[in-house]
Amino acid sequence: MDRQCPPAFPPPDAGPDARFDVDEAVRRRRLREQGRRSLAENLAEGIALSEFLSSFTGAARPEP
Repeated sequence: MDRQCPPAFPPPDAGPDARFDVDEAVRRRRLREQGRRSLAENLAEGIALSEFLSSFTGAARPEP
């Protein structure tokens, strides 16, 4: 069965739920891709993201 990835944006004449449907399809595809990777890979990516985001701590606070 040949499956196509959904377009990034629904056509202009699509109904109001079209954007949700596209977003949901993309979310499910990403979850499937992550599920195929090893736990170590996913854990390493999570740790790297956490370290990156922690570098923003206090970035929005004004300096005294």
